[in-house]
Amino acid sequence: MGRTPPSWVPSGTLFWRYQSQRFNSVSNLDKLNGIPKSVFARNLPGFTVGGPIRKDKTFFFAGFQQDSNRSTANVPLVVPTAAAAGQLRSLFPSNPRLDLYLSTLGDLRGTAAPITLALGADPQTGLNRGSVQFATAPMGLSKTNESPEWLVRFDHYRSEAHRLSGRYIYDSRVVSPLNVYFPGFTTDQGARNQNFLFTDSYTFGPTYTNEFRFSYGKLDADSARISPQSIALAQTQARIIIQNIASPGIDSNILQFRHANNLLFQETQTKLAGRHTFRYGAELLRQTATQRPSAYSLGELDYNNAPGYSAFANFLDDFSGASGRVRKTIGEDLVHPNEFRQSYFFQDTWKTTPSLILTLGLRYENPGQPVNVLRHPAFTGWPKFSYRSPNVRVSDGVVFQVS
Repeated sequence: MGRTPPSWVPSGTLFWRYQSQRFNSVSNLDKLNGIPKSVFARNLPGFTVGGPIRKDKTFFFAGFQQDSNRSTANVPLVVPTAAAAGQLRSLFPSNPRLDLYLSTLGDLRGTAAPITLALGADPQTGLNRGSVQFATAPMGLSKTNESPEWLVRFDHYRSEAHRLSGRYIYDSRVVSPLNVYFPGFTTDQGARNQNFLFTDSYTFGPTYTNEFRFSYGKLDADSARISPQSIALAQTQARIIIQNIASPGIDSNILQFRHANNLLFQETQTKLAGRHTFRYGAELLRQTATQRPSAYSLGELDYNNAPGYSAFANFLDDFSGASGRVRKTIGEDLVHPNEFRQSYFFQDTWKTTPSLILTLGLRYENPGQPVNVLRHPAFTGWPKFSYRSPNVRVSDGVVFQVS
């Protein structure tokens, strides 16, 4: 028989999980339609390790896991066919909107499920410009979904009555791409969480204990952000929405994030007195954050179909028809909440008889009033208006339509 190692020797685990489409079968429906297997590879390696740093005094534990999922995707976009691209260049040789559209589109051309878009009459000459064909094109992209996770913990026994411990947790995730609008215009999603916890536990005697806990948490969450794979123009280009087809720009109202810092202090004491177990304490939380709510910081231009004109024709002429829309948020779009929360409690666990225990308590909580700091407000209040008609009002040269 082999010798059993001492209990204070470090120990741990090591693992790796792998998944791929090569282990999956193709469904009968995909076989009939000639659709190949989706391509992906998922790796999930990790380990744990723990043991003593100082025998019978200080101990540690650590764990790590990396979840990595990589695949390919074909995003369908409705774009002009090769013939339509040449036809448009001949019809609009010096149109800046067409130049923007085709230059950002690159070499992608539609081939499947064609649709016809009417260009209508030229606003200057009145001549009919005919129509062009758009079709669906698959835009191939590599997709990633990665998430590393860490955990480190230590425990230190200063004495039988005094124990210190600390713990650090880290995890993050990046999903890329999240949304695909046009070649060079994509968004990602990412989040990162960090938390550090320190605990000091002390036993003063057989009837009295104290525990102090301090925690610092940092949250960085981007519900959507412009991908590093996007072109530089994606940072400034207003979102162009052309009905029925793909178009450049990113929905800036979804580019929201929140970066928060949480400082938490907790103090809890327990006291035994006869048949009573008293437990009381306090919790104080300070939270500061910077966040971006929904705002059209880059702007949005909507072009819709009109009688005799497709939405794409309205885009080329820069005339959106009666149902068009322009939206843009003016001023700073960041807020900086600052909040202080506090709560206090007292609890008595009273053993009135051997078969009856009453738990009585009182708790006070004050969630505080979050202060939203808008450092550079763009609007300071409504001025006085002078009316020119029942449905139009004018102030300082700005006309407001009243509906």
